[in-house]
Amino acid sequence: MNKEVLIQEYLVGEEYAIDTVSQNGVHKVTAIWKYDKRAVNGAPCVYFATILKGAGEDEEGREERRVCEYVLKEVLPALGVEWGPTHTEVREGGREGGREGGEDNFSMPSIILTYICGTHPSLPSLPLSLPPSFLPCPR
Repeated sequence: MNKEVLIQEYLVGEEYAIDTVSQNGVHKVTAIWKYDKRAVNGAPCVYFATILKGAGEDEEGREERRVCEYVLKEVLPALGVEWGPTHTEVREGGREGGREGGEDNFSMPSIILTYICGTHPSLPSLPLSLPPSFLPCPR
């Protein structure tokens, strides 16, 4: 039986998940998700939708670009990520209007999406994120 407990502060603000792949310390965004959570039936945050977003040059993608920059330039380097896929959840506009990291998963994200749809936005880039020692050797 596990007898340890981890307590995490509840962060406020718009919640994003940024999927990335990294190769030798170079990080690329493969998907940007925005969570639509609402209070219902006494529960403070029920998922209504997970929306795949873009980070285009227009005004609409401005917030998404800021969140991506934060993940690529601050979060992943601070965690020492060099290789592989990550799924980083971030709150935008939380305490004092800044960005706050919630959690980072060092694994292929959204396995359920892959199962349902037969693919995932990160899958085509997965081979690019593997260290050379994982790549097949020519015969």
